[in-house]
Amino acid sequence: MLFICTIDQVDYPFALVQPYDAPVGRRRHKDKDLGLWQIRAKSRSDAEFVPLCSIVRGAAMAPDYEVSGDFFLIDTTRRVTRTTRTTTLKDNENANARPSRLTARVKPPSSNGSGTATIGGLT
Repeated sequence: MLFICTIDQVDYPFALVQPYDAPVGRRRHKDKDLGLWQIRAKSRSDAEFVPLCSIVRGAAMAPDYEVSGDFFLIDTTRRVTRTTRTTTLKDNENANARPSRLTARVKPPSSNGSGTATIGGLT
């Protein structure tokens, strides 16, 4: 839940955040094979109000239809970081190979104010 609290005519955005770090038990073999992490919500009484500016990133959740109340964490940041690190190691082994990953790197703007975007090693 997102809301704005106004104090002395200054707006402060807040979020009501419910933790999803309750124990879920043993990780199933098929979830390990697929790289999935199960998560479960703590009770609503554990929810906290946090300033919106303190949230660094979020992740999507998908319901686990085999276990009611459990979800799978879809953490794309973790997957992209792991994939990029693995691919970078492979690219270093064969420097002449065309990059097999899609990355976005932006160089700092030059003195004329333009920047250069690089996708997968191509400018």
